[in-house]
Amino acid sequence: MTTPFSLPRDIFREWSKAVSTDAELRTHLEGAIRQVLTEYDTAIYENRFIVGGVVEYIVLAAINGSGVAKGTHVGAKQKGVDVRIDFFRGEPCSADVSIKYSSSGNIRMINTLGASVDAQWSEATLFVLPEMGIVYADAAQIPKSAIVRMKDAISVSRRAVLKHAKKNDTFVLPMNIPAKHDTTSFGSSKTASEDIARVIIQQFIRLKL
Repeated sequence: MTTPFSLPRDIFREWSKAVSTDAELRTHLEGAIRQVLTEYDTAIYENRFIVGGVVEYIVLAAINGSGVAKGTHVGAKQKGVDVRIDFFRGEPCSADVSIKYSSSGNIRMINTLGASVDAQWSEATLFVLPEMGIVYADAAQIPKSAIVRMKDAISVSRRAVLKHAKKNDTFVLPMNIPAKHDTTSFGSSKTASEDIARVIIQQFIRLKL
């Protein structure tokens, strides 16, 4: 039966298979995610937002590098959507996908502060989780009781996403994604804001850090 999620589900299954059988692509995807998590410790509050955004671009790059699909990052302009898949199996298409990295706890999907009371999770989502790897899930696959509306956000139960993954292995791309305690042990105190500031300040000789 065709549903609004049929296309993103098909894309994920085919992409997951392609990554699983391409050792180089899989290694590069894992390595890029590990590098950003190691260099920008999410124990530092400002890094949490930056790391999430970088992971979105890394996953998109692995989609584009697979030969299965091609997409663009639209998160700056589209609320709730991070990536739009424009081509699948060489044919034009349109499939919107959200990408969420989460190291622990329930997964914050939508910030609702100031948003319409009608806001809801309605996007196909790739969950990047240390326990599993990359998990595809959408609102039709997760019990409504596991989708919680809080004062300022809509979150999804981590347990429900993991339960879905264990029951539906075709929606899981197993990967070695480091857990938070594995990256904080490196003691990195880098922040993206400092790195950007240093690049800009280098252009102005009277400014010193």
